[in-house]
Amino acid sequence: FLSHFAKQFPKVQKSDSVRKQLAELYTARELYSSAVSVYLDQFKTASNRSLRLDAGVKALAIEREHGSMTNALNIANMVKNSFPTSGLANVEALYTNVLVAKDNGELNKIRNIEKTASRITGTDPISQERLGEIRFILAEMEGKGFLKPVNNIELTDPHQTLKKMYSSFVKTDRIYRYVCELEQSSF
Repeated sequence: FLSHFAKQFPKVQKSDSVRKQLAELYTARELYSSAVSVYLDQFKTASNRSLRLDAGVKALAIEREHGSMTNALNIANMVKNSFPTSGLANVEALYTNVLVAKDNGELNKIRNIEKTASRITGTDPISQERLGEIRFILAEMEGKGFLKPVNNIELTDPHQTLKKMYSSFVKTDRIYRYVCELEQSSF
């Protein structure tokens, strides 16, 4: 009944709440593609700007988590283009781009995205959390190459080896501390 009402009366004010209930029902039943479709309908037809933004971000989150990253990128660009001044829309789109770049091993692209996200992130907790996640992904990727295994048989100068290992630790420590500079946490 809810889906029939939402399709027959897309411009009626009550249909916004009906679509929200329907999307939540689909999500609870793990019918993610249906939930994304309903959220995208809400994104395209909702009368309230905040409802449109919320629907776009929720569709993006579901697609990113349970769908394809190609579709998630398309939704991210659509939301970002519809709300160019929204910090939340931009950070969510950037976070999606970071996940794709991580899968492709594009460290420089992630660095550039992190710089952009640092400039546009607002004070709202969700944007701050996404920026922290972007920085953590960057720290994970940058920290992989610092510590190299040492073969004890080939060890000729233990003091020099310890200095190198400590230097690697300091670099890795600095990278991970940068993640925590936001001074805000969900814990």
